Amino acid sequence: MYLIDTNTFLEVMPSRSRKDECKQLLAMLKNGKISGVVTDFTIHSIIVLLDRLRKLKELKKFLLIITAVISINVDIIISFDKNFDGLKIPRKEPAQIQQK
Repeated sequence: MYLIDTNTFLEVMPSRSRKDECKQLLAMLKNGKISGVVTDFTIHSIIVLLDRLRKLKELKKFLLIITAVISINVDIIISFDKNFDGLKIPRKEPAQIQQK
């Protein structure tokens, strides 16, 4: 089970440099190839950002496809944020998951 951090979603939305690897990871989640969870804070952050940018169509799409679940069985945190390094749960970047 993977914990998907906010920056994985944000990297796709503004069309940033790591967009493709994040899109591939999200497709793996959507197709059931891997399982993941997000926190309510992640969902809230994305809602606030999209609302501020007035991207209401994107916000509606995001809310329709996202499912928030609480899980204590997270094996890996998927994030670009190196502040997660050194925790009990290892951090990997989206491209590292696709290499399996």
